[in-house]
Amino acid sequence: MKMGIDMMYDESKPVSSSNPSQTLVLVGRTGNGKSALGNSILGREAFVSKASCLGVTNTCQSERVVQDDGQIINVIDTPGLFQLSRAAASIGKQILRCITLAENGIHAILLVFSVRDRITKDEKVFSHLQTLFGSRIANYMIIVFTGGDELEENEETLEDYLTQECPQFLKVSVLHEILELCDNRLVLFDNKTKDKLKQVEQVQKLRALVELVAKQNNGKPYREELFNELQVETTLIRETEMTLEQQLAQGQSARLDVGESATDRNPKTHHGWV
Repeated sequence: MKMGIDMMYDESKPVSSSNPSQTLVLVGRTGNGKSALGNSILGREAFVSKASCLGVTNTCQSERVVQDDGQIINVIDTPGLFQLSRAAASIGKQILRCITLAENGIHAILLVFSVRDRITKDEKVFSHLQTLFGSRIANYMIIVFTGGDELEENEETLEDYLTQECPQFLKVSVLHEILELCDNRLVLFDNKTKDKLKQVEQVQKLRALVELVAKQNNGKPYREELFNELQVETTLIRETEMTLEQQLAQGQSARLDVGESATDRNPKTHHGWV
């Protein structure tokens, strides 16, 4: 059994020809453990992961691993959202660049939160992602909480944390809405564990959720074509709104012109005579 665990991330294993590669994109705020999560999935220190208030990931980075069954998993790490040292436009450009890195499309987007930080700080992340990728991105999203080691030290489960430490999460918060949109796809990761069995088990739980995402999307990954389609739809909606606004403005202007003409034809009314 131990040999199987040690070989879990062996890049020399044969690649499955019947099992296409899967691409996972890591997104979240700076400091939530995105890069450490990527390393846990890959089984090696591929991404730079260290404590930093400014974030250590400045550009999209892609790494891959071959699983025991020959499945290739591509992991794309992205810059932290709302990173104070970078302009929002620059961050958005880098995150959208990951679409071009994902040659076979994006099979799941992992929205990363941390049990070590206040949950309310992350409430804008999802709306920011919708702005970047479109509303359908929720169909491909999986919520990942890092900091499993801290919960274990406190003898707490993720459910304990969500219901006791941050009850608003399951009541009226934006994150509750996110969970509903994601069909409650949620998994906990301990990025610090040295337990090989635990490392394998949490990756297997994540892979099961990725397979669930694939089934719910009829096996179709999020592709650049879908992104372009969403952009076209958004553009059409905006153009329609602008046209309606222009028509409304023209209608109001026409009514004003008619009113002024009527006033000019009736000088008594124009001069306030009775």
